[in-house]
Amino acid sequence: MRQYEVIIPVRNGGQALVNSIQSLLPVLKSGRVLLTISDNFSTDGSPWKQLIQSLPKDQWRLIAPPESLGRVEHWSWAFAQGQCPWIKPLMTGDRIDDAFWDWADSATARFPQAGLLFSSASLIDPAAAHPEVIAKPSASEPTRLYDKGQFSADAIRCMNLVGALSQMMVRVDVMKKSMPFEPAFAWTADWRMYRRCFQQTSAAETRARLVCLDRSIARLSTSWNGLRGSFREEWRFAAEQAKLSGASAIAAFLHRTKAIGTKMILIFGRKLLPRPVRGFLTSITGWHKKAASL
Repeated sequence: MRQYEVIIPVRNGGQALVNSIQSLLPVLKSGRVLLTISDNFSTDGSPWKQLIQSLPKDQWRLIAPPESLGRVEHWSWAFAQGQCPWIKPLMTGDRIDDAFWDWADSATARFPQAGLLFSSASLIDPAAAHPEVIAKPSASEPTRLYDKGQFSADAIRCMNLVGALSQMMVRVDVMKKSMPFEPAFAWTADWRMYRRCFQQTSAAETRARLVCLDRSIARLSTSWNGLRGSFREEWRFAAEQAKLSGASAIAAFLHRTKAIGTKMILIFGRKLLPRPVRGFLTSITGWHKKAASL
């Protein structure tokens, strides 16, 4: 029986979804992973269907909600259809390195109590970063247990260490008990779901960059109003977490102020810097991958 299932919720995925599927071909062909694509009434002709239809039928399945859903509502519907013991969300355009699956085998064997796994990620962002820089997977990074207390302490500081949905994999029973996602919180719906996961289980995590996030795809508005909504949601979630944990109100307020202020400076400062300077600053982090090499 397969242990892992990758579920991709999509609407009009185009070539980006083809890229995601291609990153899975080795593990699909080996029989280690089941691919499930939830198509939310795409209208772009779905060019990716030709690729999956070239694969044996036992390697993939195509599902669709009964009616067109909003982005976050579609997540809830799609991930609830999971059939395998572990569910790996993957957003359109994002890719999984082959090393992820060996790491998952090792992490679940070493930490059988963990119901959630997550890794760090490299980025593709040709519009705003430095796409010529290649971040090699660092599978040698150590794996550690990460629990509810650590999640709470990080959340109070406005730190979402789990990261994007594509960076995590969750046991199917934990996933289903943690849903639905909350559509009212467009920017922090995933973070809030993680909190419900950590109320049930601990996680195994590594700083190895075993996932690649395609940030050339606009997922939410990056206008000033959109970013302001992001800061507001993060502030609210961190305040809620501080209250739940019984942390000092003054200390928690200072942590939030520092975190949100720093993010605002980084985001708006990056827009003001010349592109060569932005490229140099992002290249030295090693987070960005060369789009043409993927």
